[in-house]
Amino acid sequence: MDKFNTASAMHEDTREEMLKKDRAIKEASKELDRFNKKAYTYIQARKLMKQAEYYKNWDQIFETETVNA
Repeated sequence: MDKFNTASAMHEDTREEMLKKDRAIKEASKELDRFNKKAYTYIQARKLMKQAEYYKNWDQIFETETVNA
Protein backbone atom coordinates (compact mmCIF):
# COMPACT_ATOMS: atom_id res chain seq x y z
CA MET A 1 0.00 0.00 0.00
CA ASP A 2 2.97 2.26 0.58
CA LYS A 3 3.92 2.20 -3.11
CA PHE A 4 0.36 3.13 -4.06
CA ASN A 5 0.38 6.15 -1.73
CA THR A 6 3.78 7.21 -3.04
CA ALA A 7 2.58 6.89 -6.64
CA SER A 8 -0.58 8.86 -5.88
CA ALA A 9 1.48 11.70 -4.42
CA MET A 10 3.61 12.09 -7.57
CA HIS A 11 3.39 15.33 -9.55
CA GLU A 12 1.40 15.56 -12.80
CA ASP A 13 2.71 18.81 -14.23
CA THR A 14 3.85 17.42 -17.58
CA ARG A 15 2.63 14.64 -19.82
CA GLU A 16 5.74 12.60 -19.01
CA GLU A 17 5.09 12.93 -15.28
CA MET A 18 1.44 11.94 -15.78
CA LEU A 19 2.48 8.80 -17.68
CA LYS A 20 5.09 7.97 -15.05
CA LYS A 21 2.51 8.40 -12.28
CA ASP A 22 0.00 6.25 -14.16
CA ARG A 23 2.56 3.46 -14.62
CA ALA A 24 3.54 3.63 -10.95
CA ILE A 25 -0.10 3.41 -9.83
CA LYS A 26 -0.77 0.46 -12.14
CA GLU A 27 2.33 -1.37 -10.86
CA ALA A 28 1.36 -0.72 -7.23
CA SER A 29 -2.16 -1.95 -7.96
CA LYS A 30 -0.83 -5.13 -9.58
CA GLU A 31 1.45 -5.73 -6.61
CA LEU A 32 -1.47 -5.34 -4.20
CA ASP A 33 -3.57 -7.75 -6.28
CA ARG A 34 -0.76 -10.32 -6.24
CA PHE A 35 -0.46 -9.98 -2.47
CA ASN A 36 -4.21 -10.40 -1.96
CA LYS A 37 -4.30 -13.49 -4.19
CA LYS A 38 -1.42 -15.09 -2.29
CA ALA A 39 -2.82 -14.12 1.12
CA TYR A 40 -6.41 -15.20 0.35
CA THR A 41 -6.12 -18.72 1.80
CA TYR A 42 -4.35 -17.41 4.88
CA ILE A 43 -7.06 -14.79 5.44
CA GLN A 44 -9.82 -17.37 4.99
CA ALA A 45 -8.07 -19.75 7.41
CA ARG A 46 -7.86 -16.99 10.03
CA LYS A 47 -11.57 -16.30 9.60
CA LEU A 48 -12.37 -19.99 10.05
CA MET A 49 -10.18 -20.21 13.15
CA LYS A 50 -11.92 -17.18 14.64
CA GLN A 51 -15.33 -18.64 13.81
CA ALA A 52 -14.35 -21.96 15.41
CA GLU A 53 -13.22 -20.07 18.51
CA TYR A 54 -16.55 -18.23 18.70
CA TYR A 55 -18.55 -21.44 18.45
CA LYS A 56 -16.23 -23.64 20.56
CA ASN A 57 -18.31 -23.11 23.69
CA TRP A 58 -21.69 -22.86 21.94
CA ASP A 59 -23.26 -25.79 23.84
CA GLN A 60 -22.15 -24.40 27.19
CA ILE A 61 -23.50 -20.93 26.33
CA PHE A 62 -26.77 -22.37 25.02
CA GLU A 63 -27.29 -24.47 28.19
CA THR A 64 -26.57 -21.46 30.41
CA GLU A 65 -29.08 -19.31 28.49
CA THR A 66 -31.74 -22.04 28.68
CA VAL A 67 -31.27 -22.60 32.42
CA ASN A 68 -31.41 -18.90 33.25
CA ALA A 69 -34.52 -18.24 31.16
